[in-house]
Amino acid sequence: MLLGCLACLPVLTGCDIKKSNADPSESFSTVYDHSDMNLSFYPVDLVQTHDDGFLILSVYTDTTLSTFPLIRLMKTDKAGKLVREEVVDAAYCSAVPSLVPNGSSWQFTCMDAVNQNVKLMEVSEDLSSIAEVDELSGKYPLYTYLDSRNNLVVLSFDRIARTSVLTQYAPDGGQNWQGSYNINEDFKNQVEMHLKKTGRQFPFFIVEAGNPSTHYLVNCFYNYTMTLLFANVASGGRTGQLNTYQDDAAISSAVFLDASRFSLSRFYMGENYIFPSVELNLSGLQGADTFEDIHLSELVSDASVRSLTATLKGKNVIVFASQTKSNQLVIYFFSQDDGKLLATKNLTSTNPVSIATLRVTGDEGLALLAQTYVAGRFPRIALFKVAPGDIPLGD
Repeated sequence: MLLGCLACLPVLTGCDIKKSNADPSESFSTVYDHSDMNLSFYPVDLVQTHDDGFLILSVYTDTTLSTFPLIRLMKTDKAGKLVREEVVDAAYCSAVPSLVPNGSSWQFTCMDAVNQNVKLMEVSEDLSSIAEVDELSGKYPLYTYLDSRNNLVVLSFDRIARTSVLTQYAPDGGQNWQGSYNINEDFKNQVEMHLKKTGRQFPFFIVEAGNPSTHYLVNCFYNYTMTLLFANVASGGRTGQLNTYQDDAAISSAVFLDASRFSLSRFYMGENYIFPSVELNLSGLQGADTFEDIHLSELVSDASVRSLTATLKGKNVIVFASQTKSNQLVIYFFSQDDGKLLATKNLTSTNPVSIATLRVTGDEGLALLAQTYVAGRFPRIALFKVAPGDIPLGD
């Protein structure tokens, strides 16, 4: 079943990231422009497909069709050239991260445009099929995660009970459990503005901790503020939390390293910080102000940050990506062993940029999906590929 229509972008621009020793098909930056200046496009997530191309999930605003943004999918080749685009039926809106694998296809959650119910969608890699798989529990989806046991975990918002809701689904689709966390205040406006892309964008995410996993780290609204909650994977019960400070601070990314070690980033009162290696007690209450941090004064206020662990050029690293005040994406490489900064890399952009997704590619390079603004005002989507030869970690 195909819930969309083919709509080729009339304008597509691309350029090399910089003067590079890599083949152009390996390193590139591309902006996906559109001739309709009344439409605004926002990146949601990116995955690499089996043909080494990319599948891009995004949303776009068209107030004549829906008050919430509609859904757009793009398939590119390995050089970032657009191969196909599909627009999902207007009955579905507000797709949220992440794209998660299901066999040779990919799934994501979005919202029913009428009643805000959570919908699970499935898309083939070539965009020949886009279909609703199921209607899940709850309303207002905020984040989707596939854990190491192939359980689907969905973060959503209950505006009636004023709670953040975490639901775990078994591989067969059955609901295992559901946990609710009291916000104690009406955050409906903040959630709707986040989903509509018309207000502040909050760093909702879910990360697994433990080997084998014992907890989820859930960044959500709790007790009046954005809080990093620790939830038991077997029940969803809250076991602890890392506190921030109302709307002026939040954890912006988190990565599990080993044992009780994590790598975090956060913003506080407009400033940004990285904690390359910190100990978290998943059964207690903590505050981020006690951690030894690195102040990143070059980043924009309350910057979006994406992070992951990887082995690149034979080195076990933690990779952070964000955006600077000078319209550049910046990538930081830290050692997983001791948390020391190994290298940084800047990706220059003519227009303002903001990171949406960071992925390791099959050739051990990096792919970055970003928000950009053509002519400084039209929201569009940009894709950056950094080839292995351009990663500054030595040979």
